[in-house]
Amino acid sequence: MKFTVILSFYFLVFGTAFAKEQNATQRLDLESRMELQEYKVEAKLRELDLKEDNLELSKQNVADIISFHKEGVEDFHRTLNYLLVVMGIIVAIVTAVAGYVLQQYNKRKSMELKKDIDALRISMQQSVDAITEETNRELDLIRSEAKRQLEQLKRD
Repeated sequence: MKFTVILSFYFLVFGTAFAKEQNATQRLDLESRMELQEYKVEAKLRELDLKEDNLELSKQNVADIISFHKEGVEDFHRTLNYLLVVMGIIVAIVTAVAGYVLQQYNKRKSMELKKDIDALRISMQQSVDAITEETNRELDLIRSEAKRQLEQLKRD
């Protein structure tokens, strides 16, 4: 019976100590699990913060790309407008030069044509004068022949 009492006392003392140790172990296990969950939550929060930062950076990058594209398009349109103005000036200059060259060509051809017409007029006048002289000579010959024949008839 002593043995039972000692054994009971032993179990009571060591059982309580074992239960306390068991409770401490369970509490440490629970605390470590809670810390692990806290670390996981903190890691998830950091991950979400990083994703949010990445999203903001992506939005900013897209906005920068759109802005850069708009600036590029504006520069392209400005350059295109300058080129159109320069081409218009070049076309105007080429047209003016072509008009001047054409005018000079027409003047030269007009002068040549006027010279040709004057030469033709002179040639025609000379021809008319030559024909008139020839006609007058022939008329003089015909008159002189007619006078001679008339005189011969008067004599006969």
